[in-house]
Amino acid sequence: MTELLKAFGAKVTGVRRTVTEEENHLSVDKMISFDMLEEELPFADHIVFVLPGGQETDGIFTARHFSAMKPGVYLYNLGRGNCYREEDLLYALRNGPLAGAGLDVFTEEPLPPTSLLWEQPNIFVTPHSSAISQEYIDLFIQEWLESLREL
Repeated sequence: MTELLKAFGAKVTGVRRTVTEEENHLSVDKMISFDMLEEELPFADHIVFVLPGGQETDGIFTARHFSAMKPGVYLYNLGRGNCYREEDLLYALRNGPLAGAGLDVFTEEPLPPTSLLWEQPNIFVTPHSSAISQEYIDLFIQEWLESLREL
């Protein structure tokens, strides 16, 4: 994905919880650790989450991070819905700094019809379609089969 973004002239900053020299990939312009994220957010035009689920990422992106963004930024979540509180996202969409969001994952899936996210004109909602990618389809099928077995 980063190669495609860079082909269109985007400058890509990667963020990891910890960074080692081996992780300074050529496909990103810069790799930073998560503790430096607040310093970088004011420079971003687009923020893309591809975080894994789990306790380590539960609520990792806070209201403080949203307030560090510059006005007019767009956010996309393609990873897991647990990385921020939806109330913080709604506040940032209604009051700034977010101009809009593309959301593929949510805390509760499918997104309930009563969710306030449906009412936001500046959100594009997709039905967890990141699972359709070639890189993820085998894992998606395996997870789906496990879910069926549990039923």
